[in-house]
Amino acid sequence: MGINEKKLDEALVEYPTVKLVWHPFLVQCKCFYHMRLVTFLLHTIPAYLADAFLMCTGKERTVVKMYTKIQNVIEKLEYFSAKLFLFKSENIGRMLDNMSPRDRDIFFCDINAISWDDFFITFVKGIRVYLFQDPLDTLKEGLAKARSNTSVNLRQRRPPTHMRKK
Repeated sequence: MGINEKKLDEALVEYPTVKLVWHPFLVQCKCFYHMRLVTFLLHTIPAYLADAFLMCTGKERTVVKMYTKIQNVIEKLEYFSAKLFLFKSENIGRMLDNMSPRDRDIFFCDINAISWDDFFITFVKGIRVYLFQDPLDTLKEGLAKARSNTSVNLRQRRPPTHMRKK
C-alpha cells in the first residue's frame, strides 16, 4: 500500500458513514480480469448472500441493487482509473517562477505544496456528505457503527486518531 492509499484509508477510518455496510478498502489490480474476479468475490457474492439473509428474515432485499449502482459507477470511471495520464507543461513551472509570493497565495497552483493529509480528509468528507447524503453531524453514529463492524472486517485496522489512547 502506497503513501496516498494509507492516507485515504486513515481518512475513511476517521469519517465513516452511518450507511456503512463494511469498511471500504482499495484493491489495485493491473489486470482487467483480476479486477473482475475481485469484484465478483467482494461485491457480487456478499451482496447476494446479504439479500438472501434479508429475504429469510422477511426484509426488503436492497444490497444487490446497491452494489449494482456501485458497479455502474466503477465501470463509468474505469477508463480514467485504469489508465495513467501524463501531463507535461513547462509553462506552469515558468509561471510559478515569475509569480510573486502574494500572487502565489492568491492563485494557488503549485501541486507540490498540497497537503495530502488535508486533501484526503476533505475528499472523504465530501464523498460522505455529497455522495452518500450523510451529514457530518452523524459522525458519532458512523464511528459507533464502524466499531461494531470491526469484527467482520477482512483486515485489522488502526482506530481513528481521535479514538486512540493517549
